[in-house]
Amino acid sequence: MSALIVLAGNTLAKRKIERIEILESISLMIKYINTQIVYSRLSVPKLLESLEKSGEFSKLSFLSEANTLLSKENDSGTAWRTAVDDYLKVSPLLREDGEMLNAFFNGLGSTDTQGQKSNCETYSELFKQRADGMRKKAEASAKVCNCLGMMAAALVFIILY
Repeated sequence: MSALIVLAGNTLAKRKIERIEILESISLMIKYINTQIVYSRLSVPKLLESLEKSGEFSKLSFLSEANTLLSKENDSGTAWRTAVDDYLKVSPLLREDGEMLNAFFNGLGSTDTQGQKSNCETYSELFKQRADGMRKKAEASAKVCNCLGMMAAALVFIILY
C-alpha cells in the first residue's frame, strides 16, 4: 500500500514537472515568434511552419498538427484552436493553459507589428510566471510527498511486523 502511495505521488510529481517544462517551452516559443515578427515579418502560416521546422519545440506537438490542419484549410485560427484542443487531451496542460494559448494566437496577425510584439511579450511573461509558480509549488510539495511516503512505509512496516 505504501508503495502505491509513493508511486501515485511520483506520478503526480512527474506530470507537474512535465507541465512546467511545457509551459517554459511555450514561453520560449512565443519569444521566438516575437523575434520572427519583428525581424522577419513572416505571415502566421509561415510562422507556424518555421516553428515546426526549428526543432526547438518538439514538446509542443500541437505545432505539427496545426501545420497539417492548416495545409487542409486556410483558416490558421481554426487550425490552431483544433490542434491545441487535441493537445490538451493528451498533455498535462490545464484547460486554462489552452485558453491562454488560444488567446495569444488570436492576437497574431490581427494588429500592427508593435501590437503583435506587445501581445508576444505579455503572453510570454504570463506563461513564464505560471511555470515559475508551478516550479515553486512542486519543490514544496515534493518535500511533503517524500515525507508522507516514508511515514506511510514506516507505518506499514510497524503494522506488519
